[in-house]
Amino acid sequence: MSSELSVAQLERLLEGKRSQLDSLYRRREKLQKELSEIDQQIVAVGGGEGIRRGNKGRKRPKNEKTLLQVVLEVLGSSTSKKGMGLGEISAKVLESGYKTGAYKFENTVYQCLYNNTDKIHHDLPSRTYKLK
Repeated sequence: MSSELSVAQLERLLEGKRSQLDSLYRRREKLQKELSEIDQQIVAVGGGEGIRRGNKGRKRPKNEKTLLQVVLEVLGSSTSKKGMGLGEISAKVLESGYKTGAYKFENTVYQCLYNNTDKIHHDLPSRTYKLK
Protein backbone atom coordinates (compact mmCIF):
# COMPACT_ATOMS: atom_id res chain seq x y z
CA MET A 1 0.00 0.00 0.00
CA SER A 2 1.17 3.50 -0.76
CA SER A 3 -0.29 4.95 2.48
CA GLU A 4 2.17 3.00 4.66
CA LEU A 5 5.20 4.95 5.81
CA SER A 6 8.66 3.58 6.45
CA VAL A 7 10.26 3.78 9.88
CA ALA A 8 12.67 6.43 8.61
CA GLN A 9 9.77 8.55 7.32
CA LEU A 10 7.95 8.20 10.66
CA GLU A 11 11.09 9.23 12.54
CA ARG A 12 11.46 12.33 10.32
CA LEU A 13 7.81 13.26 10.99
CA LEU A 14 8.30 12.74 14.71
CA GLU A 15 11.48 14.83 14.74
CA GLY A 16 9.62 17.61 12.90
CA LYS A 17 6.89 17.59 15.55
CA ARG A 18 9.50 17.67 18.34
CA SER A 19 11.22 20.61 16.67
CA GLN A 20 7.91 22.44 16.33
CA LEU A 21 7.09 21.74 20.00
CA ASP A 22 10.50 23.06 21.14
CA SER A 23 9.95 26.20 19.09
CA LEU A 24 6.52 26.75 20.65
CA TYR A 25 7.93 26.27 24.18
CA ARG A 26 10.66 28.87 23.51
CA ARG A 27 8.09 31.29 22.09
CA ARG A 28 5.83 30.81 25.13
CA GLU A 29 8.73 31.49 27.54
CA LYS A 30 9.63 34.65 25.62
CA LEU A 31 6.01 35.88 25.70
CA GLN A 32 5.67 35.09 29.43
CA LYS A 33 8.82 37.07 30.15
CA GLU A 34 7.51 39.98 28.07
CA LEU A 35 4.15 39.88 29.86
CA SER A 36 5.89 39.86 33.24
CA GLU A 37 7.87 42.96 32.24
CA ILE A 38 4.66 44.70 31.13
CA ASP A 39 2.98 43.82 34.44
CA GLN A 40 5.94 45.37 36.30
CA GLN A 41 5.61 48.52 34.21
CA ILE A 42 1.88 48.71 34.98
CA VAL A 43 2.58 48.46 38.71
CA ALA A 44 5.35 51.08 38.41
CA VAL A 45 2.95 53.51 36.73
CA GLY A 46 0.46 53.05 39.54
CA GLY A 47 -1.85 50.42 38.20
CA GLY A 48 -3.00 47.64 40.46
CA GLU A 49 -1.13 44.37 40.47
CA GLY A 50 -2.97 41.68 38.53
CA ILE A 51 -5.79 44.00 37.44
CA ARG A 52 -6.98 43.39 33.91
CA ARG A 53 -9.26 45.64 31.90
CA GLY A 54 -11.92 42.98 31.36
CA ASN A 55 -12.29 42.06 35.03
CA LYS A 56 -14.45 44.98 36.21
CA GLY A 57 -17.78 43.21 36.69
CA ARG A 58 -17.27 41.31 39.92
CA LYS A 59 -16.34 43.02 43.16
CA ARG A 60 -15.01 41.25 46.19
CA PRO A 61 -16.96 41.98 49.38
CA LYS A 62 -15.11 44.14 51.90
CA ASN A 63 -15.10 43.19 55.56
CA GLU A 64 -13.66 45.05 58.54
CA LYS A 65 -12.14 41.82 59.89
CA THR A 66 -10.54 38.84 58.20
CA LEU A 67 -12.33 35.51 58.13
CA LEU A 68 -9.83 34.13 60.64
CA GLN A 69 -10.55 36.96 63.09
CA VAL A 70 -14.29 36.36 62.84
CA VAL A 71 -13.88 32.58 63.20
CA LEU A 72 -11.72 33.04 66.29
CA GLU A 73 -14.33 35.38 67.78
CA VAL A 74 -17.12 32.89 67.06
CA LEU A 75 -15.15 30.03 68.62
CA GLY A 76 -14.19 32.22 71.57
CA SER A 77 -17.80 33.17 72.28
CA SER A 78 -18.97 29.55 72.14
CA THR A 79 -20.24 28.26 75.47
CA SER A 80 -20.09 24.63 74.38
CA LYS A 81 -17.18 22.72 75.92
CA LYS A 82 -17.16 20.12 73.16
CA GLY A 83 -16.68 22.73 70.42
CA MET A 84 -18.58 23.67 67.28
CA GLY A 85 -19.16 21.87 64.00
CA LEU A 86 -18.23 23.30 60.62
CA GLY A 87 -21.82 24.12 59.65
CA GLU A 88 -22.46 25.85 62.96
CA ILE A 89 -19.29 27.92 62.66
CA SER A 90 -20.18 28.93 59.09
CA ALA A 91 -23.69 29.97 60.11
CA LYS A 92 -22.43 32.02 63.09
CA VAL A 93 -19.83 33.78 60.92
CA LEU A 94 -22.53 34.80 58.43
CA GLU A 95 -24.84 35.86 61.28
CA SER A 96 -22.08 38.14 62.55
CA GLY A 97 -22.37 40.15 59.33
CA TYR A 98 -19.39 38.73 57.46
CA LYS A 99 -19.89 39.30 53.72
CA THR A 100 -18.84 36.72 51.17
CA GLY A 101 -19.34 35.86 47.54
CA ALA A 102 -18.24 32.24 47.98
CA TYR A 103 -20.35 29.60 46.28
CA LYS A 104 -19.76 27.11 49.08
CA PHE A 105 -18.87 29.20 52.10
CA GLU A 106 -18.41 26.12 54.32
CA ASN A 107 -15.45 25.11 52.15
CA THR A 108 -13.89 28.52 52.68
CA VAL A 109 -14.38 28.27 56.45
CA TYR A 110 -12.91 24.76 56.41
CA GLN A 111 -9.79 26.05 54.63
CA CYS A 112 -9.46 28.77 57.24
CA LEU A 113 -9.74 26.21 60.05
CA TYR A 114 -7.39 23.74 58.38
CA ASN A 115 -4.68 26.33 57.72
CA ASN A 116 -4.69 27.65 61.30
CA THR A 117 -4.12 24.54 63.38
CA ASP A 118 -1.77 26.52 65.62
CA LYS A 119 -4.78 28.46 66.96
CA ILE A 120 -7.65 26.01 66.44
CA HIS A 121 -7.99 22.42 67.64
CA HIS A 122 -9.92 19.88 65.55
CA ASP A 123 -11.44 16.94 67.41
CA LEU A 124 -11.69 14.23 64.75
CA PRO A 125 -14.10 11.81 66.48
CA SER A 126 -16.71 14.47 67.19
CA ARG A 127 -15.85 16.59 64.10
CA THR A 128 -15.77 19.76 66.17
CA TYR A 129 -13.45 22.73 66.42
CA LYS A 130 -12.44 24.82 69.42
CA LEU A 131 -9.72 27.27 70.39
CA LYS A 132 -6.46 25.88 71.69
